[in-house]
Amino acid sequence: MNNSVNATTEKSPTELVFGATLHLFPSLRDLVTPVHNVPAVSDYIHRIQDNVAITRNRHAEAKTKQMTYANKKRHPDPDFKVGEKAYLETKDL
Repeated sequence: MNNSVNATTEKSPTELVFGATLHLFPSLRDLVTPVHNVPAVSDYIHRIQDNVAITRNRHAEAKTKQMTYANKKRHPDPDFKVGEKAYLETKDL
C-alpha cells in the first residue's frame, strides 16, 4: 500500500485511485458492496473525478515548469555548413 504523498500531485497514489487514504485494516462496514443509488457513492465518485482533474492540472503545471527550467540552460544549435570540420568529444560515447 503506497501512502507516500507525491510532490507534484500533493496526494498519495492510493488517495488518487480510491478517493481517500486507505487504512491498514478496514472495518466490515467498509467492505459492504454499495448500492448505486446511495448519495455517498455519488460523492465518492465525484471526489475521485476531482482528484483526477487536480492531478492532471498539477502534472501540466509541473511539465511547464520543468520545460522552462530545462530551456534556460540550452544553447542555440551551432550553424554548421556542409563540408565544415568540427571536433567531436568522445568521452561519453
